[in-house]
This record gives sequence, C-alpha cells and structure tokens, in this order.
Amino acid sequence: MAVGPPPFPPPAYPPAPPAWGQQPYGAQVGPPGRQRSPGIVILLTIVTFGIYGLVWQYKTFDEMKRYSGQGIGGGIGLLLALVASVVNGFLIPHEVGGLYEREGRRPPVRAWWGLWMLAPIPLSLIPLFGALASSLDDLNLETETAEDFVFLSGELSTGLLIASAGILVVSLAAALIWYLPVQRALNTFWAGKAPRRPE
Repeated sequence: MAVGPPPFPPPAYPPAPPAWGQQPYGAQVGPPGRQRSPGIVILLTIVTFGIYGLVWQYKTFDEMKRYSGQGIGGGIGLLLALVASVVNGFLIPHEVGGLYEREGRRPPVRAWWGLWMLAPIPLSLIPLFGALASSLDDLNLETETAEDFVFLSGELSTGLLIASAGILVVSLAAALIWYLPVQRALNTFWAGKAPRRPE
C-alpha cells in the first residue's frame, strides 16, 4: 500500500473583524496616559477648592478613552462630575479595571469600589441625629420660656456645626480611601506602557 503525502491542513482564517466602533480585544489605539503623584493631585485639589479634582476626572477619562478606544471620554466624564459626581466614583474604577481585563490581567479596582463614595451617607447620619437628640432631650415644652428656646436653638446650631464637621471628615476619609487605590492602579498600568514624564 502506497503512502501519499499528508493532507493539507485546513486553511487558517483570519479572526473576524471587531464590530463597528469596537477595537480588537486588548488593542491599544492611542498613547498611554500620564502617571500622577497622588500627593500632588490631593494638594492641587485642596488649593483650587476642588477644581483640580474636576480636571483630574476629565484627564483620567480622556486618557483611558484615547488609549483603549473604549469608555465615556473626558467630556462626558466632566459633565457627570458636574451633574452627578457620585456616578464617576463607580465609572472610573470600572474603566480602570477594564484596561487591566482587556490585557488579560486581574483588575486591582472594579466598579464596586465606588461604594466608598456612598459611605459618608449613613455614617453622617450618626452625628446629625446625635446633635438633634441631645438638643431635644433638653427641651421641656411645659416649663420652657422664650429665652430657653433661644438658648436651645444655639445648642442645636452648635450641635449641627459639630455634626457638619464630622460629615466633612468622614467624606474626606472616604474620598481618600477611594482615590488612592484608583490612582495607584492607573499609575501601575501606565508604568508598563511607553515611558512618559510623570505629572
């Protein structure tokens, strides 16, 4: 029995093109973003009374969109920051995680990380109710005079001021807990790409 040459392998077909408007899995379509020093971003945000925080959100969304071709981009990110800022608390870590996932890497942050932006809401109610409760405990409607009500309203104002300070501290702590891992994940991702000068 004669042995012939082995059969030809089946033709290798190229992968299907991506859907309209989509980039191939893990494809880089633009330049990588800048690594940013968390301390400088925090300092600039404080000095500019939050304006640099808006700039940071714009730049972050814009760089991720330019690099991957996916995401909402800087303009929509800035609009959301102005209209519904808590949404960006979920979107930024979601898009950062997407950068990692498209390269087959485990994302260090995901969309649920945005829950830190909601943490101040229930925690802020504790000092607020405490201030109201302590003022109402001192209130006796049967024996109080007009001067007593003025004194109690002053106590309530002081309690609310202290509660507001507590809310501010809790909000700042939650924002830092949210921001630092997000910026670290971005810096780590951009560090593995073409070198650029840190900002």
